[in-house]
Amino acid sequence: MTTFPPELRLQAALSNAWRSIQQQHPDVPDVVLVVGADGRGKLYGHFCGGIWQRHDGAVSEVLIAGDGLNRPAGEVFGTLLHEAAHARNNAHNIKDTSRQGRYHNWWFRKAAEDFGLSVEDDLSNGCAHTDLAIGTASVYRSQIDRLARNLDQWRTAKPKRNRTQARATGWLKATCPCGRIIRLSLVSFDLGSITCGLCKGSFQIGDGLDPADL
Repeated sequence: MTTFPPELRLQAALSNAWRSIQQQHPDVPDVVLVVGADGRGKLYGHFCGGIWQRHDGAVSEVLIAGDGLNRPAGEVFGTLLHEAAHARNNAHNIKDTSRQGRYHNWWFRKAAEDFGLSVEDDLSNGCAHTDLAIGTASVYRSQIDRLARNLDQWRTAKPKRNRTQARATGWLKATCPCGRIIRLSLVSFDLGSITCGLCKGSFQIGDGLDPADL
């Protein structure tokens, strides 16, 4: 019997979970599912509209942060549902976030609740915090169980250098939610927010770099 590597089994389980969401909500579009770093070190996933190109047109991306794959399978599935709500809204040209994607508005709440999520409000991020609502796990039990069997690896985030260390090297690495990276001086970064032209997210400071790394 063929034994597949853990990363392929994980990707297959995530893809199967996405298809199960599409079966419940047929207007959820196909996406490119990516496992990696979220670029800011504090999100479990993100959605970026239309940043992949295929023969039949633009395709959106859903990233599942490897840093969060050590959570229970139900929580990881909840992240997929959260991003599926964004994906459906985007397909219908509904703007459900602002402030570089951080603040989730009423349109997101409406979709999230339709997808079986409970929503918690806060002043900073609106309706961004979601969990599986009562009864949702039973709808997707087989997919969650499959995820649980394949969540046997996760990404260990590298510790970020603070701004003092960045001043010592003279360079910063800034990353946007879709994974693009720029390198610039601390002085340049402090002039104001830098917005990605692809996903409209805001570049955030990562590790400090030496000039030799450029």
